[in-house]
Amino acid sequence: GIPDQHSSIAEGVLKDIFLVEKGLLEQEVQRQWSELKSEVDCSEGLRKKHEARLTPALANPNRRTDLESLKADEAKRAQALVRTLEDAMQKLGTTFIESRERFLQRLTRGFE
Repeated sequence: GIPDQHSSIAEGVLKDIFLVEKGLLEQEVQRQWSELKSEVDCSEGLRKKHEARLTPALANPNRRTDLESLKADEAKRAQALVRTLEDAMQKLGTTFIESRERFLQRLTRGFE
């Protein structure tokens, strides 16, 4: 009867709203993942360069300055990577919250 039709229509609308929001969320998460992967790959390339600079010659006391410089450079790289990962987690959390808000707004549109 009529109530079943309304229920089916409502269910279809809800499903459509969900699928749209799910698609938007997946696109944004994929974009963020690509951005993060690029930054991590760059950091990994820098780590490999630092590793290549780490040679037995740096054990020579006369090269202490070079060793300290390498140590400082690697520490900066590692700290930057940690900040990048922290920022990425924050952005992802914000993305999920914004997605939830958009979903709720779409669900309640017209009921206010």
